[in-house]
Amino acid sequence: MVKGHSEWSYNKTIRNLLKHTLLSEPWRLVCGKLSTLFEVTYTELQWDPTMTGSIRHQLEYFDFGDSFLGFLLGLFLAGVPNLTFRLAMTSNPTEDK
Repeated sequence: MVKGHSEWSYNKTIRNLLKHTLLSEPWRLVCGKLSTLFEVTYTELQWDPTMTGSIRHQLEYFDFGDSFLGFLLGLFLAGVPNLTFRLAMTSNPTEDK
């Protein structure tokens, strides 16, 4: 299977799981808040299958641990492309004096 195709299928699987009645509204709210903060749209989120297998499992089995909101936050952050770069660009390092 072509790598690009498998990644597309995996992202589509995650998005489809998030369409569940119990997940769609909370996910929409989390995306609404964080999309602006991280300057990324919902369609730009991409989840790496090798790094987010446990997240997919949690979505499939509704196993969100102690914090549903924390789970959704982690899910969003896991999907942000180049997150480390984005965080570095938004941080305010202390200037040497």
